[in-house]
Amino acid sequence: MMPTPTRATPAGCVVVLFGLAAWVYTGLCCVVIHMEHHLPVAKQDSHVIRTWEIHGVLSFVAGLLMLWFGLRWAVRADMSDPDDPTKPKVRF
Repeated sequence: MMPTPTRATPAGCVVVLFGLAAWVYTGLCCVVIHMEHHLPVAKQDSHVIRTWEIHGVLSFVAGLLMLWFGLRWAVRADMSDPDDPTKPKVRF
């Protein structure tokens, strides 16, 4: 079992992790598009390529926004006393 955390964490850090996960998905989209472009022309499906391009662009923009807002929240969080048990463990 995992021990109970004793220190507070800025909530922005969690948002940043989701933003990084969105960028990993963007990388996956790029790999799929790259593999699809290297197929013979007769086997290429433009619908599949367009779908993965749209997914990649949307996940990149969403990840960028999550990183931006998450970093702002993490920097602005009140972390004056992270060991104080009277304050919440996740702080905005």
